[in-house]
Amino acid sequence: MLINDFETWKKLKVAQTPDDEMVKCPECQGEGTIIEECAYCNHGSERICGYCGGKGSLRFGDLGRTEIDRVFSRGDYHREVIADLERLASWKQKDRIHTLVEHGYTVFVSLPVRTEKTVPSPATGV
Repeated sequence: MLINDFETWKKLKVAQTPDDEMVKCPECQGEGTIIEECAYCNHGSERICGYCGGKGSLRFGDLGRTEIDRVFSRGDYHREVIADLERLASWKQKDRIHTLVEHGYTVFVSLPVRTEKTVPSPATGV
């Protein structure tokens, strides 16, 4: 299976996205607001995103070159590749973990934290 590198994937995404498609705002990541924290007191203040006007999304054709570069992230790329590899594993009836590792991904498994149960000992006399 051929997996495109990130830059090729991004170029294909840009080429295939119609100008009238709504995409999440690259400034506020689709939230509509931006939270700014004061460097001195760590107090946060929320303001409406000036780029999308608080809508959280914009028409793809209205974005500038630098904003287009931020619309398609490496995280989005990896999520799509992993989803494709999981579909491939299912189609081939193979173990999905093995398929991910076979294509260069490292798989981390979250193990439950083991806690020791202790019984409080009775207080001894003074």
